[in-house]
Amino acid sequence: MWKSLGFVIIGTPGTLVSATINIAALGVRVGAHAVLFQQRKGQTGYCYVFDDPSGNKATGAHLLASLAVPSANTCPSASVTVTYSPVGLNAAMYWIDADNPGEGLQVSIIQA
Repeated sequence: MWKSLGFVIIGTPGTLVSATINIAALGVRVGAHAVLFQQRKGQTGYCYVFDDPSGNKATGAHLLASLAVPSANTCPSASVTVTYSPVGLNAAMYWIDADNPGEGLQVSIIQA
Protein backbone atom coordinates (compact mmCIF):
# COMPACT_ATOMS: atom_id res chain seq x y z
CA MET A 1 0.00 0.00 0.00
CA TRP A 2 1.31 3.44 -0.96
CA LYS A 3 0.80 5.79 1.98
CA SER A 4 1.32 9.55 2.27
CA LEU A 5 3.20 10.90 5.28
CA GLY A 6 2.13 14.40 4.26
CA PHE A 7 4.11 17.56 3.74
CA VAL A 8 7.14 17.90 6.00
CA ILE A 9 7.51 21.67 6.36
CA ILE A 10 10.61 23.38 7.72
CA GLY A 11 9.99 26.22 10.15
CA THR A 12 13.63 27.27 10.55
CA PRO A 13 16.23 26.27 7.96
CA GLY A 14 19.03 24.35 9.66
CA THR A 15 16.63 22.76 12.16
CA LEU A 16 15.95 19.32 10.71
CA VAL A 17 12.45 17.80 10.91
CA SER A 18 11.67 14.08 11.03
CA ALA A 19 10.18 12.62 7.84
CA THR A 20 7.49 11.01 10.02
CA ILE A 21 6.56 14.12 12.04
CA ASN A 22 2.96 14.04 10.77
CA ILE A 23 2.16 10.44 11.74
CA ALA A 24 4.38 9.19 14.58
CA ALA A 25 6.02 10.31 17.78
CA LEU A 26 9.75 11.04 17.48
CA GLY A 27 11.78 7.85 17.49
CA VAL A 28 8.84 5.52 16.75
CA ARG A 29 9.74 3.09 13.96
CA VAL A 30 7.70 3.42 10.75
CA GLY A 31 8.48 0.33 8.68
CA ALA A 32 8.47 0.61 4.89
CA HIS A 33 9.57 -1.19 1.74
CA ALA A 34 10.30 2.17 0.10
CA VAL A 35 10.38 5.88 0.98
CA LEU A 36 9.85 8.69 -1.56
CA PHE A 37 10.80 12.34 -1.01
CA GLN A 38 9.50 14.87 -3.53
CA GLN A 39 9.88 18.62 -3.95
CA ARG A 40 6.65 20.63 -3.94
CA LYS A 41 5.59 22.75 -6.91
CA GLY A 42 6.07 26.48 -6.35
CA GLN A 43 8.96 26.23 -3.93
CA THR A 44 11.97 28.48 -4.52
CA GLY A 45 14.79 26.72 -2.66
CA TYR A 46 16.55 23.40 -2.41
CA CYS A 47 15.41 20.74 0.06
CA TYR A 48 17.64 18.13 1.67
CA VAL A 49 17.31 14.58 3.01
CA PHE A 50 19.56 13.33 5.83
CA ASP A 51 20.02 10.04 7.68
CA ASP A 52 20.62 11.65 11.07
CA PRO A 53 19.14 14.64 12.94
CA SER A 54 22.64 16.12 13.26
CA GLY A 55 22.90 16.44 9.46
CA ASN A 56 24.35 19.63 8.03
CA LYS A 57 23.78 20.88 4.47
CA ALA A 58 26.84 23.17 4.61
CA THR A 59 29.30 20.37 5.43
CA GLY A 60 27.38 17.50 3.82
CA ALA A 61 27.40 15.52 7.07
CA HIS A 62 24.72 12.78 6.86
CA LEU A 63 23.41 14.28 3.59
CA LEU A 64 21.69 11.70 1.36
CA ALA A 65 20.04 13.90 -1.27
CA SER A 66 19.80 17.53 -2.38
CA LEU A 67 16.60 18.20 -4.31
CA ALA A 68 16.72 21.10 -6.76
CA VAL A 69 14.08 23.79 -7.15
CA PRO A 70 11.01 22.50 -9.03
CA SER A 71 10.50 23.74 -12.59
CA ALA A 72 7.24 24.41 -14.38
CA ASN A 73 7.05 20.76 -15.45
CA THR A 74 9.04 18.71 -12.93
CA CYS A 75 9.32 18.18 -9.19
CA PRO A 76 12.65 16.56 -8.29
CA SER A 77 12.53 13.50 -6.06
CA ALA A 78 14.69 10.92 -4.30
CA SER A 79 13.76 7.47 -3.11
CA VAL A 80 15.15 4.46 -1.31
CA THR A 81 13.90 0.88 -1.65
CA VAL A 82 14.71 -2.43 0.03
CA THR A 83 13.12 -5.31 -1.86
CA TYR A 84 14.70 -8.25 -0.04
CA SER A 85 13.46 -7.46 3.48
CA PRO A 86 9.76 -6.82 4.25
CA VAL A 87 9.40 -3.32 5.77
CA GLY A 88 13.19 -3.29 6.10
CA LEU A 89 13.41 0.50 6.05
CA ASN A 90 12.57 2.80 8.93
CA ALA A 91 11.07 6.03 7.56
CA ALA A 92 11.69 7.67 10.94
CA MET A 93 15.45 7.56 10.33
CA TYR A 94 15.19 10.26 7.64
CA TRP A 95 15.33 13.98 8.34
CA ILE A 96 14.42 16.96 6.16
CA ASP A 97 15.82 20.48 5.80
CA ALA A 98 15.14 23.31 3.35
CA ASP A 99 16.79 26.54 2.25
CA ASN A 100 13.64 28.56 2.97
CA PRO A 101 11.24 28.59 5.92
CA GLY A 102 7.78 27.29 5.08
CA GLU A 103 9.10 24.95 2.40
CA GLY A 104 9.72 21.21 2.60
CA LEU A 105 9.04 17.85 0.99
CA GLN A 106 6.12 15.56 0.30
CA VAL A 107 6.98 12.19 1.85
CA SER A 108 5.34 8.86 1.06
CA ILE A 109 6.07 5.21 1.80
CA ILE A 110 5.24 1.74 0.53
CA GLN A 111 4.05 -0.60 3.28
CA ALA A 112 2.79 -4.18 3.24
